[in-house]
Amino acid sequence: MISPEIVADKRELILAGAEKVFARSGYSTARVEDIAEEAGVAKGTIYLYFPSKQEVAVSLIEERANDFVVLMQKQLQGLDQAHQVLAVIVQTHVDFYLLHMGLLDVLFQSLPQLSPDLQVRLCQGQAKV
Repeated sequence: MISPEIVADKRELILAGAEKVFARSGYSTARVEDIAEEAGVAKGTIYLYFPSKQEVAVSLIEERANDFVVLMQKQLQGLDQAHQVLAVIVQTHVDFYLLHMGLLDVLFQSLPQLSPDLQVRLCQGQAKV
């Protein structure tokens, strides 16, 4: 049996590869083959984790949104002064955007190309954040 750590690592490898490919090529021209090559996995491996390129994109947005929330919570721990909280919120937003700028620009421009079901899923997920 494959350990959960290996599954999580492989999934993250695929998402990291997809982030680079989407940022470099754009969502619509990115191919699953390109993601597989960037991630260092076989094309079929991607389909073990994600049924489609759309699902990779949505999962990537969800993962990065969760990463952002965790980072923000960590950065805000122990702060009680309003000016400190505001400064950390602004700086964390800027830093996160700069780290994922290419991906975020491409994916948010590509949201209308996603199926309506996936758009709803993303919106519901963002409401929880």
